[in-house]
Amino acid sequence: MKVCLALVLVFVGVALSKSLVQSSTSVRSAHKDLHRRSPPTPKSVHSTSFPEQWLSQRIDHLDIHNNSTWKQRFWLNDQWYQPGGPVFLMIGGESPQDSSWLYDTTLEWIQLAKKFNAMTFLLEHRFYGDSQPFEGASTSEQLKFLSSRQAILDVVHFVQAMNKKHSFDEPKWILFGGSYAGALAAWTRQRHPDLVYGAVASSATLTSVVDYWQYLDIVKTVFSKTDPSCGNNLHIGFTKLQSLMKTAAGRMTVKQLMNVCSNNDLSPSTPDNIHYFWKLVLTNYMVTVQYGGLNVAEYKNMTSNVVCGMLNDKNFDVLTRMANVNKYFLDKNQEECMDIDYEDYIGFTKMFPDSGQEWFWQLCTEFGTFQATDSNHAGPFFGDNSNSSIPIGFLVKECSRLFGDQFDSDFVYKSIKETNDYFGVASHFNATRVIFPNGSHDPWRGIEILKSPNPSSPAIYIEGTTHCADMYVAEDDPPSMKAARKQIAVHLAAWIYH
Repeated sequence: MKVCLALVLVFVGVALSKSLVQSSTSVRSAHKDLHRRSPPTPKSVHSTSFPEQWLSQRIDHLDIHNNSTWKQRFWLNDQWYQPGGPVFLMIGGESPQDSSWLYDTTLEWIQLAKKFNAMTFLLEHRFYGDSQPFEGASTSEQLKFLSSRQAILDVVHFVQAMNKKHSFDEPKWILFGGSYAGALAAWTRQRHPDLVYGAVASSATLTSVVDYWQYLDIVKTVFSKTDPSCGNNLHIGFTKLQSLMKTAAGRMTVKQLMNVCSNNDLSPSTPDNIHYFWKLVLTNYMVTVQYGGLNVAEYKNMTSNVVCGMLNDKNFDVLTRMANVNKYFLDKNQEECMDIDYEDYIGFTKMFPDSGQEWFWQLCTEFGTFQATDSNHAGPFFGDNSNSSIPIGFLVKECSRLFGDQFDSDFVYKSIKETNDYFGVASHFNATRVIFPNGSHDPWRGIEILKSPNPSSPAIYIEGTTHCADMYVAEDDPPSMKAARKQIAVHLAAWIYH
């Protein structure tokens, strides 16, 4: 399961050609990390003792005249529960869920469940995984039922249904979630305090913004702090790549150097391909900072130190070092080459279920948080002194390309404002009994809660860690993480035993 946030998209042609199938993996990998905030499954733990279950939900909680329903997937683990104990609910975010999160006893929230004799549930988000209100790739008319407001009401109905089914007497429901799901946990506690007693909202992204330029600024800072020489080499590398892109001969060099797929066009006549190229190159550094060092096999050893080792390797010139980093990620994702065909990517995303269109729908209609390079902050560091690499207009345009002309720039800006008007921004959060763990290296820090809104809703700063790191296995924890875990347990104990 993936609960913590970020971010999956791909493409098509008239038919599923061999090249299309091969290239789909490349684009999926890149955009999952670029746009999603959810880190990967901790490890695969299959259990037949706790099978998946299903709950009937209304398709539209906001329309009393719409009685259509669908089935939402969830899991239950009650092996540590004792009558009168709390009820823990892990809210799924923008990814398919996996029972590993419920049965992996090395995970922190499961350790807490054992400690407090809690019943534990895992709930998959509508439109993700197998929790599909409709069959096949969703249309805009169907996707209008995909929103955080509907998801919160799914949680509300789930809590009510489980209270009735299990005959809970004054249960203390504690919600858990990371990134977007962390925001759902916090917002549900804020808006439904009668049902939800508390929440642990790890790296909760509580403010919506169209151009989230701070993301790349934090990426820049992390590499520069890891090693000043590394940060300098990264800047030089991007600057040299930008310079090469100005001529036909230079673009051919870049294409060979970065192993761009041979049939891809990197000429000025395909500007979207060029923007898409920069998007994929930057993803290598973004995913390193966002997920690097998590106690998950896929990312545990993929850190800024590892990437800096390649960027500082004096056996190669700076451009070759950049190419080596790119190859490292291509190999890691089992990709033969970098596929930058933007039109294929858009086509695939529109055609296939779980291609990323669901999360993009939420970005375009609720959250934004696009990471552009045309600000005066991180843009120049990554070689973009002309606002041309990944302009915000290119990212916003993706909304109309995927969902129709009505989803234009005006629509996107208006929708993001409406989200903030409805939920409030992070700095105005005022609910009690919500814990906000967040890491010093998390690129999403700019839209998270970094200062405790009140004494019973502490913001817990974890030095040296990144996005949702507290949700994973307590192994080789730095002192700051050990202290944070203790603080979380102390606050939960105060709530549960009060």
